[in-house]
Amino acid sequence: MAHYDATDLATRTIDKRYFPFPNSLDPLTPVFRNGLIPIALCAMLSLLSVSALLGFITYRLISWRRHYKEYVGYNQYVVLIYNLLLADLQQSIAFAISFHWLRLDKILAPTVPCFIQGWFLNLGDVSSGFFVLAIAVHTWMGVVKGYRVPYLWFVVTILMIWLAAVLLTVIGPVMHRDRFFTRAGGWCWISNDFQDERLWLHYFWVFLVEFGTIAIYGHIFVHLRGRIRTVAHNDISKLSRATKFMIWYPAVYVLLTLPIAVGRMVAMTGTQMPDVFFCVAGTLLTSCGWIDALLYTLTRRVFITNELSTGGHNSRGAANITAITLQTGIRPGDDYGLHTIDKELGATRTVTIVGGSNRMTKMVDRGRSHIRDRHGHPDPLRENSPTGSQDTIIKQGKGGIGIVTETDIQIETRSE
Repeated sequence: MAHYDATDLATRTIDKRYFPFPNSLDPLTPVFRNGLIPIALCAMLSLLSVSALLGFITYRLISWRRHYKEYVGYNQYVVLIYNLLLADLQQSIAFAISFHWLRLDKILAPTVPCFIQGWFLNLGDVSSGFFVLAIAVHTWMGVVKGYRVPYLWFVVTILMIWLAAVLLTVIGPVMHRDRFFTRAGGWCWISNDFQDERLWLHYFWVFLVEFGTIAIYGHIFVHLRGRIRTVAHNDISKLSRATKFMIWYPAVYVLLTLPIAVGRMVAMTGTQMPDVFFCVAGTLLTSCGWIDALLYTLTRRVFITNELSTGGHNSRGAANITAITLQTGIRPGDDYGLHTIDKELGATRTVTIVGGSNRMTKMVDRGRSHIRDRHGHPDPLRENSPTGSQDTIIKQGKGGIGIVTETDIQIETRSE
């Protein structure tokens, strides 16, 4: 097999319509010819899985009345992951163009495929980073501050994120036209001639997301440890489950994007990185899509069943916590209406204890319990709700009533 070095490639004749080496590569080196195969395959896997999942979520958003009690689009967790998947889709489209370079056995710029690949790669990388950071901030606000962003401002934030990502991608082509996206390693991206643009239109934001995400989740971890130690019988099972699963998305992003970012930054210092490194790093990068799709598929029920609807609410207070005022001396078998304040929804409710024995008595929340049809049978089509459920039950004790916590407990309330 022929061996190619930088001198051979620089002296090779390339059609005058295209940029010379290193902004074009004709033919592909053996390393890139082999290395682009796993990149292209992982890109296609991401493209198919993310497209299928986006189609499924979009269908549920449209036909939500047949499946949920409330519009699932009010579930902020789902909306954030949906937009992260949209960013992954663009990144996978970019790397799927590797099949084109393999077919041609060359990477040519300026060409339409090269521009499309560079555009979607930069837009997908930056937007996915922004949404990973948004997920981290959203989780931090809910866990540490007990605050949920009003839905209107949440939507505005989503739009602003996309606007920022598009601006960071369009500035380069506007300034440098077809010279901006050229061959950069085994694919097309920002040309080696524009190192400052690489830094300020891409690397700066990627590293901001990576280190910012690590700092945010570090603080969440410290906060939760402190809360668990100081609060007796503190039930954060629902919250912590969703939080732990949400951590996986930023973790995947950091692990899969850090190698390529570090490699590019090292290359900017003048140190030549081997081509095989970029092939491996590119394979990891384009795997973000199918891994995110797999994560959501495996954890979807947690977000759908445990996230409170936030449409029309400006909520303060810890999620899924109800402050209950109890009276002592309640006897088994008696029913009592207890005045409660739902901090999550900011509403006043009356809770009915369904008593009857010295064992744990159960409360059922009609607003959050399993939906039944007119014959009293469970309705499986509307059983899962984005509003979640409370986990509080009442236990009879010697001195009256004590609060204990347990998962999958249902509560019955009537609004006042």
